Amino acid sequence: MALSPPSKSIAPASVVSFLIGLAATLTAFWDGMFGISRWGPVTLAVLLVLVALAFLRPIAPRGPAALALGGLTGLWLVSVLSTGWADSPGQAKAEAGRWLLYAAFLAALLPLLRARAQALGLIAGVAAGCLTVAGYQLIRFLAGTGDGLFLGDRLDGPIGYANAQADLMALGLWPLFALAERGGSRLLRALGLGGAAALLSVALLSGTRAVLPILAIVGIALVALLPGRVRRAWLLLGLAVSV
Repeated sequence: MALSPPSKSIAPASVVSFLIGLAATLTAFWDGMFGISRWGPVTLAVLLVLVALAFLRPIAPRGPAALALGGLTGLWLVSVLSTGWADSPGQAKAEAGRWLLYAAFLAALLPLLRARAQALGLIAGVAAGCLTVAGYQLIRFLAGTGDGLFLGDRLDGPIGYANAQADLMALGLWPLFALAERGGSRLLRALGLGGAAALLSVALLSGTRAVLPILAIVGIALVALLPGRVRRAWLLLGLAVSV
């Protein structure tokens, strides 16, 4: 499903995309909606939206959209099948339900992301949500009440899971880094780099061993595979030094 050029007529859809991205990341304040009492009703609501879209505006995903949706659907099917051999069938069913939510949520989003502006709106919403969570944590640190966000020496709040906490910060890191590289003004570029540094710093406090290698691999790929590598390399160096 190729993205079309931005136009003035898609501004409302871009706002909706932004709000969806923001709301999805702000679920961090509700334990990432990990409990079935929280994500269960959301799954039913998303499935109802998906059924309505299938009747009102059916769209067959193509290209990367079809690949992403197919991957999530495949993981859901594997999780469903795993209930037959899992040590804890109940836990396997819960995991399958979460994969169903992810696949249905992506399928419901695809009709909204047919234009570049809408896709950028979603990415901006995710970055804004990540910054909100990181800002809350930093305020707690400065106020001297941040110890309640740690489990031992690992930052795991407000989500309640250190690995997910690190993943969330990494999710918002690269959109802000892109703003630092391509922002329209010096102020925007500075805010982008500062926000990226804040997210990376918070991510490292989670003590998750996989974060640094994965971020390093992404950084190397950005420098090696895309044009403008000299400027990007200097920005990555500045990000690393600031952290």
